[in-house]
Amino acid sequence: MGSTSDSLIPAFEQAISGQERVRVLALIRNFDGLALDALGAPGLAALKMKALKQVQRYALVGGPDWMQSLLRQIGSWLPMETRHFPLAEEASAWEWLKADEGPRRITTEFLDAFATAWNRHDTDAILSMMTPDCIFQTSLGSQAHGTRHVGQQAVRRGIEEVFRTFPDAQWNGPTHFLAGDRGLTQWVFTGTGPNGRVEVEGCDVFTFHDGKIAVKDSFRKQWVG
Repeated sequence: MGSTSDSLIPAFEQAISGQERVRVLALIRNFDGLALDALGAPGLAALKMKALKQVQRYALVGGPDWMQSLLRQIGSWLPMETRHFPLAEEASAWEWLKADEGPRRITTEFLDAFATAWNRHDTDAILSMMTPDCIFQTSLGSQAHGTRHVGQQAVRRGIEEVFRTFPDAQWNGPTHFLAGDRGLTQWVFTGTGPNGRVEVEGCDVFTFHDGKIAVKDSFRKQWVG
């Protein structure tokens, strides 16, 4: 149980990072009992506080009868909608979670999380915040738009090429601006590339779709050393 908590807590924290409100489905196919020491797992209390603030709707699917009873008893006291579904009704639980769900709103916290993922060179985290048909336009290339990468696989290659070219790349002091489905992040880029050390100002111009980044268009001042 301890190892499960150790992996579940950071996974949940990453999932809600940058999101104002989330909807959660807990699926329990097999329940072998509750280890009391898991209740004191590091980070669990803080995670519960985040959940109380950010979870909008919670569906419990499966689990023992006492969980269903407990959810029914405390549900009216929680600042979220709660509902239990039998294991065979998982599809209905998903439909309930998605009902009346409008487009997710991009926040500056979301863009902070995106910038942090770039600074730790975490390609998987970056792509999780971009749409399946995302576009990444780099500041360098032979075309007016730089180099254009389209789709998750091509964007992955483009991101990893940036990290290979500048192994110590950092986008420092990101500052964000939002206007509907468009946004912009200003930063100071530093890194050591084939021609030595670089430090230049630049920005990303974003287009958003359904709560994720659809287009990341990068601009960087020309450095002459």
